[in-house]
Amino acid sequence: MRSTGCANCWARRLATALESIDVPPTDWPPASDAPSSSRADTTTADSPQPGFVQSNDDGLGVDDAENPLELLARVSYIQPLSKSMLESERQQDFFTSARVSLDIGNDIDPISLGLVTQAEADDLFSFFHSKLAHTRWGLDSRIYTVTYVRSRSAFLCTSLMAAAALFMPDAAALSKRLSNHVKTLAHRVMVQRHRSVEIVLAFMVNIPWMFPGKQSTDDEACVYISLATSIAMDLSLHKIIVPFETLEQGSRLSLTRGDCLDTRAALAIDGLGNIDPSSETGSLLLRGRERCWISLFVLERG
Repeated sequence: MRSTGCANCWARRLATALESIDVPPTDWPPASDAPSSSRADTTTADSPQPGFVQSNDDGLGVDDAENPLELLARVSYIQPLSKSMLESERQQDFFTSARVSLDIGNDIDPISLGLVTQAEADDLFSFFHSKLAHTRWGLDSRIYTVTYVRSRSAFLCTSLMAAAALFMPDAAALSKRLSNHVKTLAHRVMVQRHRSVEIVLAFMVNIPWMFPGKQSTDDEACVYISLATSIAMDLSLHKIIVPFETLEQGSRLSLTRGDCLDTRAALAIDGLGNIDPSSETGSLLLRGRERCWISLFVLERG
């Protein structure tokens, strides 16, 4: 009986010490409803504490605790409402797969800046798709219109027009303006870590028309290919696009799940999660993803 009384005495002392710990609440109670010091002094061991989540109000009493160690074990059931939940969400966001970071805005858009007019942009895009599209795969004219490209990447929009202006008569001044803007946008993409399928295409579009530097080591083609490959890997362009339903239904495809990317996930990575993968637009976009990776592979090997 004496040992039991001693255990209860130690348990009550430990509970009192735990109650005296000042744990700031996170969301509750409001500042206006904060408990006064007199109320905190009269709080019993089994009453709910601000800033804590108790799994069971009746299961944390001290009267039936046989020793202080048992009371310490029960304390583990008290979960403080601290910044851990917010920190967990931040960590989860940090380790999620990469998403697009578009290089768009009126401060970099070539048409908004007045480098070209809307009519000139339409002519340059038409010239590229009819005369130069064979130099780079993945640029379907049904998808990569002036309007769509402007909404996705100023770098690609300027690169396509700069490439077309190189071969158009009486467009030397326009070609110079666009080429200078391409270099500015390329540097911006590197510094601000923008990433998208369109940026990968932009790096590849510029490589055939790059002028050599003063020395052989000044060639930026290798840098462009390296950056394009890095961004492509971040966006999982190297993975095979297969609906996961196909793999789950016992398909005979000898593919591991890690080597594949679901169609909806691929569009979500590109910021196009609202598009149905089975629609014509969705199919064209997914096909463009695959062609972009194949084009990059061939360019890098060449």
